[in-house]
Parts: sequence; structure tokens; C-alpha cells
Amino acid sequence: MPLSTEHPLQRRAAGMLDKLADLRPAGPPQPHQLLLGWLIFAGTLAALLGIAWQENYFEVLLAKDRSRLSWLILLLFGMLSLHCGLRAWGLSVLLNQTQRIRALAEAHPGQILRREGDTLYLGAEALPECATTACLRELPHSRQATGQTTGQAPEQRDGVMELYAARLKRPHARGWFMADVMLKLGLLGTIVGFVLMLGSITEVKDLDVSSMQQVLREMSSGMATALYTTMAGLIGAILSSWQYHHLDHGADEILELTRYLAETRGGGAP
Repeated sequence: MPLSTEHPLQRRAAGMLDKLADLRPAGPPQPHQLLLGWLIFAGTLAALLGIAWQENYFEVLLAKDRSRLSWLILLLFGMLSLHCGLRAWGLSVLLNQTQRIRALAEAHPGQILRREGDTLYLGAEALPECATTACLRELPHSRQATGQTTGQAPEQRDGVMELYAARLKRPHARGWFMADVMLKLGLLGTIVGFVLMLGSITEVKDLDVSSMQQVLREMSSGMATALYTTMAGLIGAILSSWQYHHLDHGADEILELTRYLAETRGGGAP
């Protein structure tokens, strides 16, 4: 009888993984997962900002930052967060509609898209009108223009998908740019702070005790400006980048579902 070389801890770990696998939720994905992810982020951020307000961190920031660049960074971050919230809602609705189209495709196996006028059908079911449906509607047009009767040329399908991807992610490009601008503003505040710090030394004429105390106060004020603006720029850029990464992930999921539908169900006659 052969001896087992599997360690008891390995068997126990495998059993725990099997139990965890049984706990995974089954069935279709929950609606508005993209929006819920952003709302969790926004709620956590709002709680942290409330604590910062209670601890008077914003008052300290206003008093210590002589360049006022930190407040400009906070304003940009607020505008970007509002844009991300609106964009998360729009993409979440589109993702739900795309998942519904895939559910229709799975409910009608073996059937391809059929177009009647401006409406696409899978079997007797009409596809919900959305950007994904508009993208799928473009596939027969590309095939009809080249005179092909079967299948969709891969390069033409890829061209339609690239246009759809650009349409989905174009609003995110401005957000990524503004996140980079916030980081650059933080670095600019660092330079301004060091200029203020070193400028106080050049104005010293007499090296007595009172003048040195004044120089140290000016230097500490310049250093505070440099540090606060750098911190605000880094935090704003990191949090904004996470939000747009979350949106890009949702757009990629929509594109993957659309490409699946185009490759498996996009061969119908117009």
C-alpha cells in the first residue's frame, strides 16, 4: 500500500479552501457593483474628512500654507471626485445593461443577432437600447460595406471595438491628466516653500538673537508650505488615480462582455 507524502497541514488547508469555495455567491453578478465600489470609497473618504475637520486640520492647512496651492489641490480633488461619481453611475448602468444582453445570449444558445430596422434581437427578445447595443449594431454595417456574407472580418471587428473603447475611456483621460496636475502642483508648492525659506536668510543684516529668531520663524513657515503642499498633492493624486483606475476597470469589463458578444453572436444578417 503506497504511503501518502501529503502533509496533514496541506490536507487541512485544502479542506478549508474547499469550504471557502462553497461559500462563494452563485448566480448572476449583483447590479451596480461598480457604483457600490465607488460609494464605499466615497463614504470612507467622507468619514476621514469629517475627522480631519473635527481635529482642525483644514484650519492648520489654511494657516500654514502661504502659497494657497493646497486649497487649489483640494478644489481640484473635489471636482474630480464629483466627476468620478457621475461617471461611476453612468458606467454602472451601462454594465448592467451589457450583463443583461449577455444573459439574453445565454438564454438563447446558438442564436445570432438579428437586426430589424434599428433594433437588434436575440430570438424574440429585443436588446435594451444602450451604447453596447449601438456598438453591436455597427458590426453588420462593416460587414455589409465590404460585401462579405459570412462572419465578421477580425480587423473590422477590432476597429469597431477600438472606437468603442476610446468612447468609453475618453472622459477618463482628462481625469488622469488632472490627477497628474495635482501632483505637479504639490511639487510646485515644494519649490515655493523652499524659496520662502531661503528668502528669509537673504534679508538678514544683523546676526543678533532677535533677527535669528525671526529667520527661524520664516524658515519654519517656508518649510511648512513645502511639506503641506507636497502632502496635499500626493494624497490628492493617489486618491484620484484610484478612482479613475476603478472606472477603467469597469470600462474594461464592459469591453470584454461586448467583445464576447461580437465574436459569438455578431454574425447575423442585417
